[in-house]
Amino acid sequence: FPVTIGRVTELITDVREQTETFCGVAIVDQTVTVNLMNGLGNIYLPYGPVIGDVTSIADTDGTAITDAEIKGEAFKRLATAYDTDVTLVYSAGYGASVPEGLKRAMIQEICYQFENRGDGNGIPELSGQFKAKAKLYKRNKWVM
Repeated sequence: FPVTIGRVTELITDVREQTETFCGVAIVDQTVTVNLMNGLGNIYLPYGPVIGDVTSIADTDGTAITDAEIKGEAFKRLATAYDTDVTLVYSAGYGASVPEGLKRAMIQEICYQFENRGDGNGIPELSGQFKAKAKLYKRNKWVM
């Protein structure tokens, strides 16, 4: 398989996106919109770390919720319980502060997938070695 800068860039993006899904975190800064059922309260917002404040909270009808209590620093939680789903919008991402161990695991995974390119079709799954290292950074155990 010929090596192109475009293919390497795609591989970097693929591994980053797979890491975000596996760990339940946002590697690059991004706007996150989530729909949560928080009947008991204190549910952590997925795909942190959250940058700044939650910018929008609304009920299923789109009506703004103004009495919500958000707690926590980088990994925030919606402390207020609601009987219906709520939609939250916020900015999240490590930006330039990706933990060194996770960054090293991603670089090793990019190299592994590059060396093993052509062994299958499409985007390869994350290696077991990567998962073993990255599980230390998983925020939401329910995120696969």
